[in-house]
Amino acid sequence: MTYPPQQPGPGPTDPGAGHNHWVPPRSPLPGGTSNSPGAGQPYFAQDHQLRPPAQRIEYASWGRRVLATLVDFAFSIPYLISYTAMTTTIEYGSYDPRTGAYVRGHGPDDTLMVLTVILGLATFAFWIWNTIVRQGKTGASIGKRVHGIRVVSEETGQPIGVGQNFARQLAHILDGLPCYIGYLFPLWEDKRRTFADMIMKTVVLRDPNEAPPTPANDVGTLYR
Repeated sequence: MTYPPQQPGPGPTDPGAGHNHWVPPRSPLPGGTSNSPGAGQPYFAQDHQLRPPAQRIEYASWGRRVLATLVDFAFSIPYLISYTAMTTTIEYGSYDPRTGAYVRGHGPDDTLMVLTVILGLATFAFWIWNTIVRQGKTGASIGKRVHGIRVVSEETGQPIGVGQNFARQLAHILDGLPCYIGYLFPLWEDKRRTFADMIMKTVVLRDPNEAPPTPANDVGTLYR
């Protein structure tokens, strides 16, 4: 008996000719027939080629998240400088008890006040684009992109979108209420999440294109 067993297929005059032709299986041993897919390779090698490579998940460290936040915060420095300079030009009224006279003060410098308002609006607009829109669509603000981390859904591994990202920013309020303990939670939490991450079911990961290679025997969660 030959191996594999030969199975008859429809003849050229059969009603089913041209449909559902029987195709010989791939050879289980090296050196299969030349017309077999993956001929000359064992099954385990053929199957391995059909699977996408596994990707190890590496959660972003607390320090890297802080550095990313500082980069994003740096874009508000021009506004803070202008605001500080404006407040120094304000002169408050005073009362002289010896003469009983009251000296009236005056408001901020007009030029600095206009500049501060413009910079304030620009900073707010930039924050909306960078932290809400960009991060929601790509998973990373500019700061996170610089430091090779991104915010993704814990269930899908994909960016969470603009709407959910906005809700996540609101959830950060809870991180700051109990003495900012929520922002420190990534120091000891197994997935390095803040309260906002737990509520929104998100995680912050190292970007696989930025992370260093992981040893083959290192155990971690895999996305395929």
